[in-house]
Amino acid sequence: MIMDEQHKDGARYHLDLANIGTPTMEAIIALIDQYAAVDHAARTRRAQAANAEAGFFNGGVAPFGYRSVDAAMGAKRRKKLEIQADEAQLVRYIFGLATSGTVRTLSALLISLRC
Repeated sequence: MIMDEQHKDGARYHLDLANIGTPTMEAIIALIDQYAAVDHAARTRRAQAANAEAGFFNGGVAPFGYRSVDAAMGAKRRKKLEIQADEAQLVRYIFGLATSGTVRTLSALLISLRC
């Protein structure tokens, strides 16, 4: 079976589907698949960067001191991070110890937290 197609740029493309199992056709299909995967990854990264730029959370487990909440973005539902007051107090305390120079190691931090 031969497909003959006129593309919008005026070029004609011929694809012989009878030879689809040949090493050359397999290599062409593998290249097309690789291109599609790279393109999909690039579009995903751009979308995640745009979400982050707009202040939305891209998913996963929320960092300690935050929780994930629903937020509207037009018709789409997105997630934003919201501070959890009780955990945020502990985070501020730990960063206060670190920036004051009182605690320099993880073991010293654990001792000061009495863990």
